[in-house]
Amino acid sequence: MKSVLTRLAAIAISTALFVLAGCSNAPDVKDDRELNSLVEALVKNSDEMKKKSAERVVRGIKTLKVEADRVSADLEKASVPEVVRRIFAESGRSFMLENVELHGKISARFDRLPFLNALNLILKPIILTAQVGDDGIIGIRSA
Repeated sequence: MKSVLTRLAAIAISTALFVLAGCSNAPDVKDDRELNSLVEALVKNSDEMKKKSAERVVRGIKTLKVEADRVSADLEKASVPEVVRRIFAESGRSFMLENVELHGKISARFDRLPFLNALNLILKPIILTAQVGDDGIIGIRSA
């Protein structure tokens, strides 16, 4: 009998705690002004950092022109991935990275170099090379 009463008491206490916990209200996060201001500051700071990062990437490219099959550029510590991306975007040509990753920075100045020569000049310091495949797609691979 004592065991049954102990179990009933435990069940009653557990039920009461469960009901009380269910009735308690969680703080409304939507009305937390301090938290909202911190989140707004974080978003603003993140946007500013993205903008500065994009400016740094573009800043190294003083000039970059692709005209017909010729490339002219004035680069100072420019991001190699960004330079290659811009060259292909302006030329309208297709390319494929063959188990390599573009990285690093390049400083160079050249005027009206043939497309493939200019591309290889940019890729040479990171030990990569570009070649035109049978399908006309330019493959970038380890040198």
